[in-house]
Amino acid sequence: MRADSKKESVIDALVKIAGEENYKAGNRFPPERELAKRLGVSRNVLREAMISLEAMGVIEKKERQGVFVKSQNTDKLVHNLQQMQLPPVEFMRMQMEVRMMICVPAVEAAAIRRTKSDLEKLWNCFEEFSRLAGSEESEEAGAKWESLLHHLETEAAHNALLSRINESIASMIERNNAFVHSQLVLKDNSWFEHIRHQHETIIRALESHDPCLAGRTLGEHIIESYDAMKKNYPQYSLDGYQIYWEIIKKQS
Repeated sequence: MRADSKKESVIDALVKIAGEENYKAGNRFPPERELAKRLGVSRNVLREAMISLEAMGVIEKKERQGVFVKSQNTDKLVHNLQQMQLPPVEFMRMQMEVRMMICVPAVEAAAIRRTKSDLEKLWNCFEEFSRLAGSEESEEAGAKWESLLHHLETEAAHNALLSRINESIASMIERNNAFVHSQLVLKDNSWFEHIRHQHETIIRALESHDPCLAGRTLGEHIIESYDAMKKNYPQYSLDGYQIYWEIIKKQS
């Protein structure tokens, strides 16, 4: 079973557990060791799935208390967006524009609102992402961990409505854009280190309550990623199409 398929099956299993009668919203979730044994997976795979569930709002980690079920409900809007399929030529520009419109202002707000728990989750996710540098699994897992980093950076803005929208965006990016991320890493060894440094800068900006640095760095990351995609995948570019930030730049 592929790593991404295994993670998805673990997520499905954890969602079912969260929906059981004895795990209603507010109840403590089983310990990590118990869950790994019950599902027959490594703690690393389980940890990755748990981070996804936390970002999706299914579970909540409380410092020194454990993991708790946050919600057993699913949102129809989120489900519909997650199942949405777009041609690569449409998806690439649309998701980049949405991320620039939503995620940059969100990360600026996160620099003011973030909590110690947010920072802990971000650094843990960043460490897992950094661990992949130069490894054989980097092209497969890198996109997943980076998607989680983006999601957690936005989650730190602590806006419940934004979190639900962001959940659907993160899922689409991970599912539809993983192949682009892997090809960029394979074609340019410095790319992984570059985006790793950008995410580290964003987290440190959140840590030091610096919204300008956080927003500027994420904006640069999105633009550079879009330009790299166009360069490596010219067949997905739309001739004459003005991307959102080009329009804004002309108006300023």
